[in-house]
Amino acid sequence: MKVTELKSLVFSRLSLNEQIALKNSGRPTPELHIVQEQPQYKHRNSFKRKFDKNIYNKTIWICGCEETNSFFCFVCLLFGGGDDDWTKNGVNDLKHLSLKIKKHEQSFKHKNNIVSFQMLGKINIATSISSAYTEQIRKHNETVKKNRQVLSKIIDILKLCGTCNLPLHGYNEKKGSLNKGVFLELIDFLANADGTFNSHIQEPTVFKATSKTIQNEILQCMLSVSREHILEETKKTQFLAVMTDDTTDVSTLMQTVIVLRYELNGKIHERFWGFANPESQDSSELSKCILQQISPILEDCPDKLISQTYDGAAVMRCHVVGVNVKIQEHYKNAHFVYCYAHQLNKIIEQTVSSIISVRVFFSNLKGMSTFFSQSPDRMAALNDVCDKHIPRLSETCWNFHSLLVQSVFNNREEIIECFENIVAGIPKNYNVETVKEASGFLKWLEDDNFLFWLNFFSKVMTHVDILYSQIQKIETDVVKIQICIDRFEKEIENVRCNLPSIANDTERPREVEKKRRRLNEENINISAREVCDIIISEVKHRFAFKDHLSGAKLFLKECYIDYKKNLPFQDIEKFCNAYPMVDKEALKIELAVFYSREEVTDSASESANPNESENFTGCLPTLNFIISFGLESVFKEIVKVIKILVTIPMTTSETERCFSTLKLIKSFLRSTMNKESITALAMLSIEKTMVHEIENFNEKVIDKFIEDKNRRMIFHFKS
Repeated sequence: MKVTELKSLVFSRLSLNEQIALKNSGRPTPELHIVQEQPQYKHRNSFKRKFDKNIYNKTIWICGCEETNSFFCFVCLLFGGGDDDWTKNGVNDLKHLSLKIKKHEQSFKHKNNIVSFQMLGKINIATSISSAYTEQIRKHNETVKKNRQVLSKIIDILKLCGTCNLPLHGYNEKKGSLNKGVFLELIDFLANADGTFNSHIQEPTVFKATSKTIQNEILQCMLSVSREHILEETKKTQFLAVMTDDTTDVSTLMQTVIVLRYELNGKIHERFWGFANPESQDSSELSKCILQQISPILEDCPDKLISQTYDGAAVMRCHVVGVNVKIQEHYKNAHFVYCYAHQLNKIIEQTVSSIISVRVFFSNLKGMSTFFSQSPDRMAALNDVCDKHIPRLSETCWNFHSLLVQSVFNNREEIIECFENIVAGIPKNYNVETVKEASGFLKWLEDDNFLFWLNFFSKVMTHVDILYSQIQKIETDVVKIQICIDRFEKEIENVRCNLPSIANDTERPREVEKKRRRLNEENINISAREVCDIIISEVKHRFAFKDHLSGAKLFLKECYIDYKKNLPFQDIEKFCNAYPMVDKEALKIELAVFYSREEVTDSASESANPNESENFTGCLPTLNFIISFGLESVFKEIVKVIKILVTIPMTTSETERCFSTLKLIKSFLRSTMNKESITALAMLSIEKTMVHEIENFNEKVIDKFIEDKNRRMIFHFKS
């Protein structure tokens, strides 16, 4: 151990075995670079005094420090006390070194430390056979065990509050208050059920561990243990991706969430890392904030970061000065992926806004939702004829009004009956404004064009919902997304080819002009086909798998038979250019062998069992297939490609879930909560499964808690 470490070490806090081990390891005796120029005397020339390593052999307690090029007293560093020159500052005066050594050896403190050093480990044999000493150790350890159990119960209470998003503090936490908050109420509840814990709470003591300061310190220790577990996982994984998003919390403070994604043991993990507070929303500050969070994780392996995923904000995805560009300047392999869920929302929004009749249709749907949500009487009228509610709209809803379309489509007859009752004044008379709006919506619900678009979008939105749900899954990888997008395009094409009829199911007067009806049907069919064409075109454009995503095409099972004849060299070239850690030539050979195997091509053929073929779809099943047969060393580059593909996140859904937790933790009544406590409580809530799976979590938190500073209760066992 170096002198700099010995100076910061509290030797008395080490266990006896640790002290003996440190003694046996010996003093540090490095080569020092001390040179002193001596002045010229009357009868002799000038000369230089240099460090001589024999000084360590002459003096058994002296040691050296390379950082300061000075001598120190080894025993005084361990046991404390002594001259500052030998314990803090160091001695490098070679001319007067002998005098300083002699003076230090004559000091009382040094002699006492020498005796303690020599007796260390020897007196233990005599005292260990003493029954009094053994009893003392036993009582000490019993007290430590009791104290650790008490602290463990307090950790459990904090863990419960964090897991269930419960507020810790109350309005008045004084004794006898009826609003002490969840934490203190649980303390009282546990004290009534546990006698040992109750005695700790009731007896006067210097350390009850219930103050706000202690709560925050324990929360920080819990956060540290959780992050250490995540770091251990990231060290074992080969590649890493980062997902970020930002929002403004209830106290108008900007919060940026950091989520890490990686593959470990054939399973995808998306781990919450923490919240950060950038000073502004420009790309420089956001990128600086993100780099501060991820740099400690990637300091030894910058090439491990292979992807970054954000939402559609221009400041995040700009190809010139966006956050993605600034991050890639530091991590060249961190290719940007625009969140596919946001892109799906943009596709539907752009489709809806492109055609006037479609805009009118959705405007009426929105008005219908607003009509019921603004009045309890109107909602009661709907409840009288239908148990279903008309969903309230959200402008940020990614699948864009899908729930509203399906709700109106499935309950159209009941909604018509509700509007008829309102117009007729059943069960009571409504105001003029309500009746006027209800009669207008009643006409729209029976209009041919409205019925056509309702029927049409009920089919389109069904496929949008399916694609959206697949994108949101954590297990979804690039290959599965490609397959889902191909299916989505085919389904939209089917809708285009099988447009619903414009005929209304209600009787219409015979004198309706057939020519006008035919022209209207032709126009609306043209508009419907245009909607489908826009969706398909936008999907092909926004979901084009280029460059770093081209590797997904290598594992499309329907292409395996074709790849057996001709390897997809262009896709291999693009992918290897994006990720140079993959050996291109070795990958080509491995893929040729992989596609030539009957076990692979049979599973991808149409004649194979459909269930087995489905299980072979995607990157993770392919990876598990290789691992199950022990072929990792044979398909080394293929495994590397698959791990890259499964690590690339296709959506920022997990960051949105983190913001939902943030809203529960930092509510209006808790708007002053600091960043550290927010992150700790969010970690306990979001990663509750991980925290539960960490072995000896409470013990690790206690060890970290007592390492931070000297506590007034004893928590260290004696041996």
